[in-house]
Order: sequence, then structure tokens, then C-alpha cells
Amino acid sequence: MAAVRALMHGERVNPTGLDWRNFVVAAAEGAVIGCVQLRPAGLGAVEVGSLVVRADRRGGRLGSRLFAAALSRVGARRAFILIAADREPGFARWGFRTVGLAAAPWPVRRNWLLGQAGSVIAVARGRRPRRLAILERTGGEA
Repeated sequence: MAAVRALMHGERVNPTGLDWRNFVVAAAEGAVIGCVQLRPAGLGAVEVGSLVVRADRRGGRLGSRLFAAALSRVGARRAFILIAADREPGFARWGFRTVGLAAAPWPVRRNWLLGQAGSVIAVARGRRPRRLAILERTGGEA
């Protein structure tokens, strides 16, 4: 778990509140090079999050392989993902579609709200806000 935390911290992903049992991890030469988390989202659903690939390992489809491995563990459950809205089209091939805030379970809505709060902070710091989208994949798709 320490290696996963270090990877996430290095990529500026919040490494707090992590549960190693929820992760799919890729390792090479004794080091963690990528990970993805499946967080329980209530109502029998999961949220796919914290997908991180070490910078020197990007471009080789490791992120896609980690994502596929995580989705293979979802089974018939609904899966949600919170992403930057401009990245929505890339998730259609995985069976994800955009849904409204009300369609998501509370843990996903809470993460969306926290992300939007981060956008307010970005604006206050003179940066461009990031619009977030919630995507859903019903079990057994793609």
C-alpha cells in the first residue's frame, strides 16, 4: 500500500482513505507502475477511480489494461466513473454513458461535489475550472 500511496502522491492524486483490497495493481521489476481502484458506491454499485500510471510507463496501453482488468471484476454491478467532461467520448468503447447527478449513488455524487469545489478553488487561484461528468456502465456491457 505504501508503494500505491507514493505513486498516487507523485501524480497529485489524493492518496488518503485508500483500501488496498479495492485496487488492481501493475508491477514491474519490483515496483508499482500503475493502479486503479474500485470503490464501493452503495446500492451494489462501484466507482472506478484513482487510475494512475507512472509517467515513464505511459503510452504503452497500461492504463487501458488496468481499466479492463478492473472492469472484469465489476461483473453484473453498475459501475460509475467521474471524469473531466472533455474525456467522455473515450469511455463509450467501455460501455459507459453520461448520466445526470441524480442517477448516481451518493458516494459518486459526493465525489462530484468535492471535484466541483476544487474547480471553485482553481478559479480563485486564476486557473481554468474543470467541468466534471458522471458516467455509468450497467453490468455486463462491453
